[in-house]
Amino acid sequence: MPSPANYYDISKVACEALLTMPGAIDCPVTVLRLRGIYGPGDRGESLVGRFLNQMRAIDSVDIFGDGSTKRDLAAIEDINIVVEGILNKPMNGRLNIATGHSLSVREIVETIASTAGLTPEINYGPLDVSTPKDLEFDTRALNDWLPGLRFTNFAEGCAAYIAARSVSPL
Repeated sequence: MPSPANYYDISKVACEALLTMPGAIDCPVTVLRLRGIYGPGDRGESLVGRFLNQMRAIDSVDIFGDGSTKRDLAAIEDINIVVEGILNKPMNGRLNIATGHSLSVREIVETIASTAGLTPEINYGPLDVSTPKDLEFDTRALNDWLPGLRFTNFAEGCAAYIAARSVSPL
């Protein structure tokens, strides 16, 4: 059951409720709950892009807390596959679009750094208590609906992201 923490979250829950109200829309409605997405074209605004930009600009990266906070990151190419799957096999319902394999922020930073050939200084700061702790998601409904779906391994997705960012300013 969703428990919105702010007005943005409340608006998302309200939209989902309106769209999935029985009889409201005469076609299948699938709500895709997108999580930590990264990929070429994100203008460096994803978590991966922000860390990479910081490492390249000042050879350091700031982590709030001890780095153990977990995030689930999915490559945009995988989201395209999910959308295509839903278009080919429509459904009514909500799906968490996530890999189901969360990494610690420290692991994410280390993977980005090693993939980019960088050795940034890691600065640990106080944990922002308003930031959610671990973001781990139940992906059983997604896996049941689209069996065989495999998300890109983060190290591979990170390498593709860095390669794309190296040839394009996006």
